[in-house]
Amino acid sequence: MSNHLMHPRVAHNHADNGYFPTDAATLNGINARLDIGGNQLRLFDPCCGGGNALAAVAMHLTECGSQCHTFGVELDRARAHAAGGLIDNVVRADIESCILQPKTVGLLFLNPPYGFGNRDQLSGSRNKRLEETFFERTIPVLQDNGILVLIVPIQSLTDAFTRDIASRFTQVRMFKAGVDTYKQVVILAVKPRVRAGISKAQIKQQQQCLLDVDAAVPISDAEVDFWYEVPPLPAKVFRPINHAVDAEGLQSELADTQKQTLWPNFGHWFGEGLLPEKRRPLCALGQWHAALALAAGQVSGIVTDGRGRRLLIKGSTHKTKVTTVEEQSDHDGNAVVVTTALDRFVPSIRAIDLTPGSAGFGDVLTIK
Repeated sequence: MSNHLMHPRVAHNHADNGYFPTDAATLNGINARLDIGGNQLRLFDPCCGGGNALAAVAMHLTECGSQCHTFGVELDRARAHAAGGLIDNVVRADIESCILQPKTVGLLFLNPPYGFGNRDQLSGSRNKRLEETFFERTIPVLQDNGILVLIVPIQSLTDAFTRDIASRFTQVRMFKAGVDTYKQVVILAVKPRVRAGISKAQIKQQQQCLLDVDAAVPISDAEVDFWYEVPPLPAKVFRPINHAVDAEGLQSELADTQKQTLWPNFGHWFGEGLLPEKRRPLCALGQWHAALALAAGQVSGIVTDGRGRRLLIKGSTHKTKVTTVEEQSDHDGNAVVVTTALDRFVPSIRAIDLTPGSAGFGDVLTIK
């Protein structure tokens, strides 16, 4: 499985050196600013790595008195396996191949890959950073009043990216990471019920806050003056689905007897019960009616004639055009050629000779 968002060379570099796990000091600073807004919460990390960061957030919110349902997506096989022991539901997949249900998550913990993505040379659009791509791909999952925890490097805070964040969220606050190894910042924000309710003045003020990196203080040192309440989980179901099937994933699914594949329901979805019901005639068919129904494909199956001949028949009708050319004269005596094309429906009945012991057994016949 590969990451289609990145050029293969870039993806290889990220696989070796681009894994930036969230440090303990930063996690402690984030948890100090999170509170519960319900008894049941849903948390999602689309780049969950080994699962430690989301597990730490879930543990904190559980200690606050809520039951947390955790979900993660991770591309790396080893890290996804490790995350499976800490997170309730883990999908090993490229986020580009995942189907994510909108407005279903109370807290989005997003620490995406860093750097520029693979640019489409045929497109005239600018080359976006991976942080922006993951942001746009995952924030629709946040429910109303959902909490965004975004961890990105300072160099990703472009004018376009900061404006996008400022115009989508309220209560935007930015801190430096607790450990300055990767030059990261932590952005906390709330997704409003109505995006149009964010004024232009508020957007400008929030963007200026995001661009002023020097004013940000380490989250582990900053005074806690605001708490972000994670809203209770909605009635909608959240289940990340990887629509890209690989051999390993298919093998694990088929080996799991607890999961049903399509095969047990094959008869239900492809059985005769799905065929449209044909209305029975009110009266017995005459020979002309029977021939017409047969030619139209409404009658098929095995028939036996009076001489014992057994045929498997199937009728159909196709449309052809009959063209006639006629020469006429107009009012001035000039010759005019008139071409007329008429549709004609031609019945065709095909049959297979199934008469036991006959010389023509298996022959395909056309009945006229």
